[in-house]
Amino acid sequence: MNDLETTSELTSDEKTMALLSHLSAFIFAIIGPALILVIKGKESKFVEFHAKQALLYQAVTLAINFVIILVVSFLTCGMCFPIFFLPFVTAIYGIVIGMKANEGKWVGYKGMETFGLPEGQELDG
Repeated sequence: MNDLETTSELTSDEKTMALLSHLSAFIFAIIGPALILVIKGKESKFVEFHAKQALLYQAVTLAINFVIILVVSFLTCGMCFPIFFLPFVTAIYGIVIGMKANEGKWVGYKGMETFGLPEGQELDG
């Protein structure tokens, strides 16, 4: 679609692909959102926005989690088992945003809400 989609104009396929862009990140890391961005991003600004959001969120949280786990493992000589659950905690936020995307809402991750947002499009509360 050339024009910006509103919630009523979004198809169920667009909503599903936006949801999958967030959820695929937990199985395929940054590859899932990147594939959806390449395959479906040109067809829908809504899917493109959510795929970019998921891709950035996964890249940032992957890097932060890696550094935290590496530092804590080094400082505790590898005895930091509870910290390995950190990626699962960040995944919960991705699921919440994915569910909102499936409802047709233009929402983004805190701190990076406007990344990939088409010009003239407003975020939903």
